[in-house]
Amino acid sequence: MKAVIGLGMLVLTALIHWTPAVAQETAGQVLAKLSKQPPDKRQQVLAEKAKAEGEVTFYSSLQAAQIDPFVRVFNKRYPFIKVTPIGRPDKNRS
Repeated sequence: MKAVIGLGMLVLTALIHWTPAVAQETAGQVLAKLSKQPPDKRQQVLAEKAKAEGEVTFYSSLQAAQIDPFVRVFNKRYPFIKVTPIGRPDKNRS
């Protein structure tokens, strides 16, 4: 039993050390790639990535009532993305 555990640990250790690290692209690298794409392709890639992400937080100094029209237009064009608006609280809203 100890030999099986020891062999398993050896294999696990080897996999950890021999598996190349997956390097994530920086925002700058992603933007550099996107800027080289034609506008229609760039829009397609951005929409696909946004769909995979699924949500966006919209930070603004506007009051909540002022943000709502922007969120409605965005949701009309991108219904697959949940928008969480964060702005100044309205004095008239409860």
